[in-house]
Formats: sequence, C-alpha cells, structure tokens
Amino acid sequence: MTAVDAEVQKMIELKRREFSFEVLPKFSKNEDIIKLENTIEQAVENYKMLLQMSKHEDAHNVKGKIRDLKFAKEHLFNVMNLDFTKPTQKLRNMAKESKIDLKDPFVLEEFKVMQELNLEDMRRMQNGQKPLSEVETKERRKQAIEVLQNKQMHENNRAAADRIW
Repeated sequence: MTAVDAEVQKMIELKRREFSFEVLPKFSKNEDIIKLENTIEQAVENYKMLLQMSKHEDAHNVKGKIRDLKFAKEHLFNVMNLDFTKPTQKLRNMAKESKIDLKDPFVLEEFKVMQELNLEDMRRMQNGQKPLSEVETKERRKQAIEVLQNKQMHENNRAAADRIW
C-alpha cells in the first residue's frame, strides 16, 4: 500500500495547486471522513484476502478502488479545511481585477456556501448518486444567499437598534 499512498500524495499535491485558498494546517475530521476511513480499512482487508486466495486480477481492481478512496478522503479533508482568510495570489489578482473585496463578510460567506455545495456533491457521489445538476446547484446557492442576506439584514437592524438605545 506504500506505492498507493505515494501515488495518492502526488495526486493531492496536484489538486491542492488548483485550490484558490490555502488549507488550514490543522485538519478537522467529521463523520464523512470517518466513514471513508472505515471503507478504506475494509477494502484493504479485502485486498489482502484476495491476494491470499491468488485472485490477483480482483486484488488489482480493489487496489485501484483503495487508491480512489484514499484520494477522495484526502481531497475531502482539504476541501473541508480551506482557509477563506488566506486566498492564493492567483485569486487575489483575479479579485483585484474584478474589484471584489475578499475580506467582505458576504464574500467570505459566499465561499462557504460554495464549499458546502462541493461537499454535498462529494457526499452524493460517495453514496452512488450523481452530483447536483447545474439548475439544482443554482437553486441551492440562491437559497443559501437568501439566508445570508436575511441574516445580514437582521444584524444590521440589531446594530441600528443598539445605536438608538
């Protein structure tokens, strides 16, 4: 499995270069990660059993699935732990060109919404379902933004009331 781990590490390093934000140095685990770890453990046991039974072709196929599962786990770890306060230089340049303030709380919340939608797609794929369609994603994003706008309006009203009293 050492070769698989090295291959997964290279794949993750390439994937991290595509990210628009740095990844937090301390990772948090959640139920999704724990499920993937358990699935990986079971797959490794199956792999070993197939090798003992001299079913090399089946073992080779399981080894490929183990690689994919390990990559999915590491990718999920990274996506869950993006640090939205630390954009990459590429994103800072794009934001500057587009006149977007990456420190604006609403912009930061929008990134969190996008992160949650990506996580939802990953969960769906883990369960054998297709990712959300473009229309479904737009609708979920719209709903999340409405919640954020209502929250912001409520906070603004509270702040105004506090200034009055």
